[in-house]
Amino acid sequence: MQQLETGSVDLSPTTSLAISATFSAGLSYLDLADLTSEENLLEELITGRRLGVVVRGFLTASEAASLVQGVSSQAETGPCTPVPHASGAVYGGLLAMAHAIGMEGYLAQAAGTRAMRVGEVSLDTLLRDRLALVAGGHRPSTPVSTDGRAYAPFSVRRMDAGGTLLLHCENETADMPMLAEVAAQIDPPFQLSFYVLLARPTAGAELFIYPFCHGEPGAQAVTDGGREVDSVLARTKGVPIVSPEMEAGDLILFDAGRYYHLLTRCVGPQPRWTMGALLARTRNKDGWLMWS
Repeated sequence: MQQLETGSVDLSPTTSLAISATFSAGLSYLDLADLTSEENLLEELITGRRLGVVVRGFLTASEAASLVQGVSSQAETGPCTPVPHASGAVYGGLLAMAHAIGMEGYLAQAAGTRAMRVGEVSLDTLLRDRLALVAGGHRPSTPVSTDGRAYAPFSVRRMDAGGTLLLHCENETADMPMLAEVAAQIDPPFQLSFYVLLARPTAGAELFIYPFCHGEPGAQAVTDGGREVDSVLARTKGVPIVSPEMEAGDLILFDAGRYYHLLTRCVGPQPRWTMGALLARTRNKDGWLMWS
């Protein structure tokens, strides 16, 4: 487990940020078999008592490699509208970008996502079954549109050289029109994020989690100066970050709703491949929903 110092750091001449004990504790690292003793993991994450966890071997290396190969060749899943600054493609639906293609386009891509396979195994089924280990035995379901069509349970992302992901947190999206149906089905405003690293890039494309949270003065002090990665990195020198150490097949699940985070620039010919989604408790608190 990473362990950082508690205390405070200056974000601007007028803003000082207190480093919480939750952030200072960093990420926990577990093997897949260890999850049987982590029945309250999601509850601790959703209530802000834990920052995140890396699950080693969530997929085997061969499963991860087969998925990358399969997605690359399955044209029917089709890349979604590219994410700004990501310099790559998203395979399957990505709700946060659905404004570019409309909900009909998104839901069509969601159907393609559910058809993705690893060899003879449905990736949707495989992912839900293993996430049940993280969720204390509760198999996550997927939000459903008003006409009964299911949202995308996950997406697969390829990030090429030069790609980044701007500074953001998931709770900022709670009021987006495209998320209205999902927002009515989850226990707001708590959203977690997870992804499985399928293939490491040559260099870069590192996840940086920052100690400032949505709605806090410290977050505004940073975001007011812009969200471009190079600018944020230059303005936050000396601010502690948490960054996971991961190999292909590992999963990270963290409190992406509260904590701001970014991806550093991807470098080199080998792209970064990931599979991920958002995760939230159902509004009646009796289960979990996952979507991308």
